[in-house]
Amino acid sequence: MTATISGLALGGRTVVEDATTTSDLMSKLARFAEDGMTFDVIVAVGHSNADGIRVASDLFMPWASFAQMLKPLKPRRLLLVACQAGRANAGQALFNGLRELRRIYACPVNASKDFGAAMMFAIPYVVSERRPKDRHVAWSQAATIALTGRQLREWRRTTDKGNPDAAIYDLLAVAADPVARAVPQLLGSLFRR
Repeated sequence: MTATISGLALGGRTVVEDATTTSDLMSKLARFAEDGMTFDVIVAVGHSNADGIRVASDLFMPWASFAQMLKPLKPRRLLLVACQAGRANAGQALFNGLRELRRIYACPVNASKDFGAAMMFAIPYVVSERRPKDRHVAWSQAATIALTGRQLREWRRTTDKGNPDAAIYDLLAVAADPVARAVPQLLGSLFRR
């Protein structure tokens, strides 16, 4: 549905692919490379942690390897619907491996199905806006906490790549996680009164 909106309404070419095994994934990526296809925005949905991401049922790869896998596609923006994909080591590895990458949107703590749904809702906006306004990102971050109890981290190449303070954001995200998780229930109880 989101791909259809992005493609039709915004004029973007969209491709939706599910890969269940490594051979399935690699054959699809090889086809994209053979066709010379590149993608301005890539949305990846998978299980992950601070060290890497499961890209197929039989393949977990470090973030640096994931970047190398995406390199031929030349993404400028990544939306990662995966646990801890918004952490400093993931961001640094992705920026280091993907020269064209400008922005990453991901959760620095464990994600949820509701977070995934919110990220899917954001795709048309991210496709249409190469450089979202700071206030739109802040509103999206607040809405994500209010609706899902999860945090949304935006990484920018210009300010976050190589930033020695980036690891502090991970610590803050972990510390804020219990509070953020309580927000949807708290807001719900306020509106039920």
